[in-house]
Amino acid sequence: MDQTAPPQTNLVAETQAMIGGLIEALAVMLDPGFVRPRNILTYLARAFLLPAEAALRRLIHLIAGSIAPLPISPRALLPRSAGEVTQRGGGGSPTRTPSRPPVFRLTEPLPRARNIDAPTKPQSETQTPRSPADPSAHEANLQRRFAALQAAFADPVCAARRLQRLAARLAPAAPVLSLEDIPGLASDIITDENRDTLQRLNLAVTRQRAKRLNTS
Repeated sequence: MDQTAPPQTNLVAETQAMIGGLIEALAVMLDPGFVRPRNILTYLARAFLLPAEAALRRLIHLIAGSIAPLPISPRALLPRSAGEVTQRGGGGSPTRTPSRPPVFRLTEPLPRARNIDAPTKPQSETQTPRSPADPSAHEANLQRRFAALQAAFADPVCAARRLQRLAARLAPAAPVLSLEDIPGLASDIITDENRDTLQRLNLAVTRQRAKRLNTS
């Protein structure tokens, strides 16, 4: 971990211990030697990966708000493409740079508003049944998320710098977090202590954002 020390050291240490424990458990259960059934992968994602991602994401937001931002070039504020096209030396045809390792997602989708008065759509008798999902594709997606989680956990300050650049591009809006409905909080795997840590971490990020708005 980077030696830059964010505030609330005890909370940060508790968060790191929580995430580290979930990563150790997932490393055993996501042995890449074989493809697991989809229902098992779904459970691992909801019970282990989701709370670990939520905790790390909030830790990164907390760090980003507590360290001085580095100077950002105008080019960094431009939208990123999926891959940059470069020109070969000597006038050859353009080539695409190799894809980067999995990148940890720094934002969260907000929960959808439920309209209990909306009528339910009738099931069509001629509706084409969905083809069964490919377990190997689901496995590959989960492995990518896990690899991104591990990389960001190993260097959260680097991820915080990336978040600062994202925030600069989005300004005056802020990167979205689901602060009212914490992902993974209902996991049946995490302990009550872990749940309390995640809630206090979420509160710390909420207060940090409120303080930034009041001083801007």
